[in-house]
Amino acid sequence: MNVDNQILFFLSALGVFNSVVLSFYFLFFKQNKAKSDLFLGLLLLSLSLRIGKSVFYNFNPQLSKTYLQIGLSACFLMVLYYIFMFDQYCKILITLLQSIP
Repeated sequence: MNVDNQILFFLSALGVFNSVVLSFYFLFFKQNKAKSDLFLGLLLLSLSLRIGKSVFYNFNPQLSKTYLQIGLSACFLMVLYYIFMFDQYCKILITLLQSIP
């Protein structure tokens, strides 16, 4: 592994670590938890799992297929975020429709 690949791996792993730390903050350590904080934490966690899997697979192609499946399973966590956003959109739309005279 040359120096360019080492720098790229370090920065990629640092970004994944940052995302994991932020997701744990939103999930466990935030004082006033709103529903949006929970879903943001889940979204960051699922994205960090998928990106981390891709980073490690890019620099180690002999990685076990189990790790690849873990990254694909993180897609199920993203569904929660989309359901939440659809729910928020419907609430805003209903509020706007009720305010029309």
